[in-house]
Amino acid sequence: MVNKDKDNFFLIFITNYLKPIVFLITIASLVCLMLFLYQNVYKTIISAEEIAILKQKVTIETINKTKIDQVVQKIEDKVSSTSTDDQVQIKNPFFSEAPDKK
Repeated sequence: MVNKDKDNFFLIFITNYLKPIVFLITIASLVCLMLFLYQNVYKTIISAEEIAILKQKVTIETINKTKIDQVVQKIEDKVSSTSTDDQVQIKNPFFSEAPDKK
């Protein structure tokens, strides 16, 4: 008789608790699957579409290399022509000799 009660308890446990546990595990697995698909598939597709749209909006400009080289050369000439030896010595207005004491 004791053995039969244990078997009944085990059957009651399985029928009452196992079905909701399996159901909750299934729901949790589906939620994890949806989250994975959203982050790794959906966001990738959306960012690829945004990149394609932005590439269409970008205008291509041609750069005149000779003009850029001329400007760089003028800047280098200006920097190299101003040296500290050629500059005129300017008197410092904040530094003056002490007045003569009488």
